[in-house]
Amino acid sequence: MRALASGGPARGEFERGEASRITRLPDPSARRVLKSLTDEGLLASITDKGAVWLRFPVQALDTFSLVSIPRARG
Repeated sequence: MRALASGGPARGEFERGEASRITRLPDPSARRVLKSLTDEGLLASITDKGAVWLRFPVQALDTFSLVSIPRARG
């Protein structure tokens, strides 16, 4: 799952057919992972067969350890 979630941001979005290449999994397994991430709301798409991109739904923010941004001094 990490490969799909990290592969998308580098490209902005990617075609669903690239899931197998990005994850290095057989096509059926890569499709299951893609569906799981889409169902969880971590990947989004306008259509069921369109390109997908990474998204950060509010309920998932606790799961991610995002890089902290230093506070401005002053």
